[in-house]
Amino acid sequence: MCLSLTEQAGNKTFEPPWRKGREENCNKANSFYFAVLCVHPALAQSLGARTLNDAPEQRQGFASLVPNAYECFGASAGYRSRYFFAVLRNFLSLHDYERTRRNKGDMDTTLLNQILNIAFEKKVSDIHFEVDNPPMFRARGHLVRSKLANLTKQDTEFVANAVMGQHNRKLPEDLKELDTSYTLANVGRFRVSIFRQRGNLGVVMRVIPHQIGTFEELNLPPVLGKIAQVPNGLVLVTGPTGNGKSTTLASMMRFINDNFDYNIITIEDPIEFLFTSNKSCIIQREVGIDTEDFTVALRSAMRMNPDVIMVGELRDLETIDACVKAAETGHLVLSTLHTHNTASSINRIIGHFPPQAHENIRQRLAESLLAIISLRLVRGKKEDTIIPVLEVMYATSTIKACIRDNKLDEIEQYIEKGRDEYNMQTMDQHLIQLCRTGLITLEEAKRVSRSKDLERKLTYG
Repeated sequence: MCLSLTEQAGNKTFEPPWRKGREENCNKANSFYFAVLCVHPALAQSLGARTLNDAPEQRQGFASLVPNAYECFGASAGYRSRYFFAVLRNFLSLHDYERTRRNKGDMDTTLLNQILNIAFEKKVSDIHFEVDNPPMFRARGHLVRSKLANLTKQDTEFVANAVMGQHNRKLPEDLKELDTSYTLANVGRFRVSIFRQRGNLGVVMRVIPHQIGTFEELNLPPVLGKIAQVPNGLVLVTGPTGNGKSTTLASMMRFINDNFDYNIITIEDPIEFLFTSNKSCIIQREVGIDTEDFTVALRSAMRMNPDVIMVGELRDLETIDACVKAAETGHLVLSTLHTHNTASSINRIIGHFPPQAHENIRQRLAESLLAIISLRLVRGKKEDTIIPVLEVMYATSTIKACIRDNKLDEIEQYIEKGRDEYNMQTMDQHLIQLCRTGLITLEEAKRVSRSKDLERKLTYG
């Protein structure tokens, strides 16, 4: 629901200046206009804005009336999150284009591209296209509905076919689920999941940032660079979906590419970040296009003179076994898992093997595992910030013994004790650090922490 500016400005009404003849010749104003309407009541009064629904009419003159819109937005840093989402919902209504749509079921290239452009402009992470729902956007962890019409079966089929057409492929009639990618020229790339739900096609598109950030730009600890410098071993980046695993892995790959003359092979489904060879030579292979599957690609990679192998995800026993073998034979192998910490990651790997092989895989992991980096994204005190929280485990001789002897419940205490000497940290240690530096609130830290005594640690730790 739109927030009325009359509510924000004491139920006063104001005559819009352009209704009094003050029309200006200018380019269409950007989305910061909507933010100003929500978060800067004084400026809204000077503009004569009544409600957010006036936005399409008012923004015509906004650029010349308020040339310092960016500064005005930045000055209102104390706005609350509900204002942001009101802004986003109104911006995502796509008023200009929506007024030209005659009927439901008329998704076309222009509208699709406009939606995808907005995803980049508003820095959302995902776009959802599902029948009987409007296009939806995930922003800062919240799912936000646009004001477009509900999508029909024909709409989602159009989106799916547009994605497949970019790869010169047709949509299989018996499709159940499929992962691929999509590129919007001069804008960016998307990881795409096409699936069936209740007999209809659905599409979820994950936004892939234009640039691969450095550790500093992404607020990642420098210890990741030290881990990436080790010439061999298995490195896992873990965490829930949408919490920065791919971005963190890409940042580590950038660090290697910028600092070492290695031959790097990536095996992905689909390819997400596009790398340009710098000091290293980078070969990127996509499952289903460049290779049959992860296992075949890993076997082939061993004959391609690799120094570093990056595997998009450890999905099955064969892929896990091949990655461990590659690490055992002197290669640096990086991959991801959907697990929340070190112990659960090790358990997940062991669980893929039959019971009679558990002892053997524990021995192999104790020798080959180099590090596990577990991630969660949390909301900062400033509502427009997202901050990564990390558990960093470096496989010391003590932790290797814990893996070998199946004493995984003891690993966390050794991570905690190894903070000064090995730059390790538990997630709680990082949360406490962020609380003490004022970057996140205690409530947000407690929401993410799996510990019941986080507050006590913060007080007496």
